[in-house]
Amino acid sequence: MSNSGLINNNAGGTINIADFGTINNNSSGTINNYGVFNNDGTINNNPGLRSSGTINNYGTFTNNGTINNNGTINNYCGATFINNGTINGNPVNYESCPTYTLELKQGVNNVPNGGNANINDEMTATATTNSTTASEVTFTRTNPDTTIDTQIVPLVSGSAQYSFTPTLAGSYTIKADFGNGVVIEQTLNISFNVVPESMVGTVALIASSLGGFVAFKRMRNDKSDTRKRKGTDLGI
Repeated sequence: MSNSGLINNNAGGTINIADFGTINNNSSGTINNYGVFNNDGTINNNPGLRSSGTINNYGTFTNNGTINNNGTINNYCGATFINNGTINGNPVNYESCPTYTLELKQGVNNVPNGGNANINDEMTATATTNSTTASEVTFTRTNPDTTIDTQIVPLVSGSAQYSFTPTLAGSYTIKADFGNGVVIEQTLNISFNVVPESMVGTVALIASSLGGFVAFKRMRNDKSDTRKRKGTDLGI
């Protein structure tokens, strides 16, 4: 089969090239695979001298035969290209998938997903990506009392930050929506900061213990004085 135009193999479709079968994707020809493409024969991608034949793979492409590539073969993010055969000429171009992250910090401490942090201390959520299709991040915070706070932050050098101070104890949910279908979610548990209360409690405990010791010492002294007085009366 010779193609000088456009072949689209849509999602759910399958193209099988059996043994000894041949596809000549001529100059200016394009094959777009969104489904399954199995090659057990030969694909000549632009068999002439000009290099403008193109094969774009968005689905699953398996080569068990021979590909003579004088043009361009692109394997896009999310697609699968399996080569069990031979590829001559130009290599396959593999597009890297963009990365997305969401990090929570309290001060200098990283808080993992589902981790714990203190009440009334500022939290910072940082969303990062190298995607070319994202320009801003929508941060959504769901509080323990089910109230919701939303803030849209532009991406600057691939990063956006959102800060808040948790004032309620309980579970929080933080979502970062990159606007291109990618949403990252993390949970956060806020507990009461017991340090100030523990200090007051410690002082109270020390005062209580000191008071008890003084009372116990006074009781011992009173008993000792009583025995001494009784001894004097008996002439001992």
